[in-house]
Amino acid sequence: MLDLLHDQQKQGLLKIELAATVDAGLPLVQTTYHLEGDGPLVLTCFEEVDKVFKAIQVAHFPNLNGVADRLSQGHNTNKQQLVAYGVSCVKPAFDYFVLKFMNELKPVFDAFKAAQLFCLTKS
Repeated sequence: MLDLLHDQQKQGLLKIELAATVDAGLPLVQTTYHLEGDGPLVLTCFEEVDKVFKAIQVAHFPNLNGVADRLSQGHNTNKQQLVAYGVSCVKPAFDYFVLKFMNELKPVFDAFKAAQLFCLTKS
């Protein structure tokens, strides 16, 4: 571990990986916390999970871009490479999420989508 922290290149890549993980994990964690709550979650579950799908499509990585900008010291090509590396680190998690909900959990997800039709607070 000490060797990792003393190698500047590896330390930079570790920072990129951490920033990408924080950015990618935020919508997943927020959705998980909301769905652990009390109340008629069956009515809002589809919308909450759909927010994660939209976050994956938008691919907003503010922390990753900030860390990559600082590490690249103004070199746009280096920054793009660092951002691409960071995104590649979290892509398997995104792929797993999409695959899980669009295949194995699709019937359940579709049931939650249908349940939102009964939500009286929606017009």
